[in-house]
Amino acid sequence: MEEMNPKEFYDYQLEGDKNLVLLRGWIEAPIKFDHQTENIAIYTTKLRIERKPGVVDIVPLYIKENKLALLNVRPIIGDYMEISGRFYSQDIYSLDKKRTLETYVYVRKISFCDSRIPSTNEIHLTGEILKCRKPRKTKSGDSLIDFVLRVRRKNHRFSKLPCIVWGTYNSFQIEGAGVGARLELDGRIQSREYRKNENGVEISRTVYEVSVTDFEIKDV
Repeated sequence: MEEMNPKEFYDYQLEGDKNLVLLRGWIEAPIKFDHQTENIAIYTTKLRIERKPGVVDIVPLYIKENKLALLNVRPIIGDYMEISGRFYSQDIYSLDKKRTLETYVYVRKISFCDSRIPSTNEIHLTGEILKCRKPRKTKSGDSLIDFVLRVRRKNHRFSKLPCIVWGTYNSFQIEGAGVGARLELDGRIQSREYRKNENGVEISRTVYEVSVTDFEIKDV
């Protein structure tokens, strides 16, 4: 089977920033109808990708019905798939008007894949720093910084993508660049669980973010 080349998606991205995702992993959840837009049904599922032995990332997917129709058989839990697409975000509002940021991979291509081919989790982005926290350290003493990258999409829309960079030097570089700085980065999409206290009740939540492996601060 010929491996997908994420660079081909530059041709489709006539407007906006670069936003390229290449994933290989196992279907983790049933493919379910979610909503309809422009008379096209949108389905959701999740992809399980092995980060290292015993550690996996779960990545949410949005797939158009016509993409699934190109497959002879609809994927089921446990099928090994190759996915190309983009990492998007949208604001979800609850009945009490609380805002939650939802992030997901919008699938452009999906195909069955030989399980002997190693799993992969790659993302390439350009964008501007929208928000940036101060560098901090974990309990184990590792330095990191969290920031939100504003990535332009078509039709004057944009995604707000949570990112994390490890290392003291890298953290100070991002902090020094500050809000508004343009970045080009490579990394992977990771899932991370955390617990939050809401009205005295402890709730478990999952965040999907970009773990940055390499970046460059661009001249404006």
